[in-house]
Amino acid sequence: MSIHLRKASHHVISTIRQSSALQDLLIWLVVTVLVSYFSIRYDAFESFHDLSRGHEDWQLDEVFVVLFFVGLGGCLFGLRRYWDMQTYSRRLHREADFDSLTQLPNSRLAKRQLNHLLTGCPKERYVIAVLLDIDNFGTINHLYGRTTADMVLKHVATRLKLRNEKSGFVARINSDEFLACDLCDGRLHAIEDYVSDLRRVENVPIVIGKYVVNIRFSMGVAVYPKDSDNPDDLVRAAYLALEQAKTTNGIDWYLYREELGQRREYREMLSRQLYKAILNNELFMVYQPIWDQKRHLCKGFEALVRWNFQGASVPPFLFVNIAEEYGLINQLGDFVLRRSLSEMKDKLATDQYLAVNISAHQFHHDSFVPSLLDTIKGIGFDPKQLELELTETTLIDNYELLLEKLHRIRKKGVHVAIDDFGTGYSSLSRLNELSVDKLKIDRSFVEGIVDGIKEQNIVESVVSLGRKLNMQIVIEGVETEDQMDTLVELGCDLMQGYLFARPATLDKIEPRFFCVENTTIN
Repeated sequence: MSIHLRKASHHVISTIRQSSALQDLLIWLVVTVLVSYFSIRYDAFESFHDLSRGHEDWQLDEVFVVLFFVGLGGCLFGLRRYWDMQTYSRRLHREADFDSLTQLPNSRLAKRQLNHLLTGCPKERYVIAVLLDIDNFGTINHLYGRTTADMVLKHVATRLKLRNEKSGFVARINSDEFLACDLCDGRLHAIEDYVSDLRRVENVPIVIGKYVVNIRFSMGVAVYPKDSDNPDDLVRAAYLALEQAKTTNGIDWYLYREELGQRREYREMLSRQLYKAILNNELFMVYQPIWDQKRHLCKGFEALVRWNFQGASVPPFLFVNIAEEYGLINQLGDFVLRRSLSEMKDKLATDQYLAVNISAHQFHHDSFVPSLLDTIKGIGFDPKQLELELTETTLIDNYELLLEKLHRIRKKGVHVAIDDFGTGYSSLSRLNELSVDKLKIDRSFVEGIVDGIKEQNIVESVVSLGRKLNMQIVIEGVETEDQMDTLVELGCDLMQGYLFARPATLDKIEPRFFCVENTTIN
């Protein structure tokens, strides 16, 4: 919004300056014409000559020459000023319509170009709109630096432009998103050919200095007039198709279908209802025990949020994803933290802990640490009985700030665990620097643990690593006794899964799980 306002203000200022310069020029021209007219009409030069000869001491002819040159200089100055304002205005218009880095049209100009393409599209032809997103561009920026990442964007822009020079256009509409539009005959093979042609851009690695950068696109495709009859909705359809391509494994491009729009409307409806549910405390907490098989007792609980809407349970992964997409994740995270601490405050035994999941967006928020400490203090929860579970992706960005936050949290006695370990991007060197308390191995490694030698080797390696770094290991998703026995043989102690107990509300958790004395799981 601020960018558009700034551009609009530049446009207004340039218009005012341009009109002022034109006004000055017109004034000088009018004065010159009037002087010339009266000079000719009343024979002013003759009269002036006689007057100057009759009053030689006045030196009127010299004064006239000076005034003449002043007037001429004013006209030239006004003309030059008008020309400068024209040049300045053209430059501002270009900056408002073109991306300064890639020199491609920006989203503002792309909308007009797409509208022109739709308006001039022959009846027997179609317009194809492809939205391209560079996969893991944030990683490229992080690994190689901003300068190299900008050069990657410029190379991509040049390559895409070369493939759309005839009848279409390419625009950069976001940080790492490009819009490519062209005419086609609407048949599936023509669409596939166009996408394949764009795909050739990524076939050749980009060499920048000492770096060789390989890129990969995810693409969303929409076709006019089948999917939409106006530019805004056509781009929106391409966005929905791109979103589907990015969330579907094994698919790098997706053609828009009507159900995507219906699904988007459903998600938007759920986002509005989720916001109301958070405000009205309609969400509720369930807790799953974390079992110590070696000592046969419950070491703690993981807090999990649930939502029933219109009599049906909404899958947690769905509404958590919606919360992240629509900017509700901080409100949802605050609700989970406050509700779980309040409910578990007087229930946990002295040696038990409560594990609460914290999203990356919530953790990186500036107010997270002060808000966390205020919540703990306000509720009266023992910080030594609280464990925050962070995913590996949380540990990628703002590493120095991350270390500072972890230090402040751990200084207060709060424990930290890395959730879903093995599915993200953690490096062993950083793992040692973070000094976290626990590693939670993702359930995907447990599914084939009984007969899978590869899975067993991975789990055994992680357990060995954890012990060397003085960390505990928690295994998620344990559902059978065979899995449990195999994990015990591999040295795992803490486990979590349906074999021990399903997540349940506080009133339905069996009392024996709150007892720290030796207990046997039936």
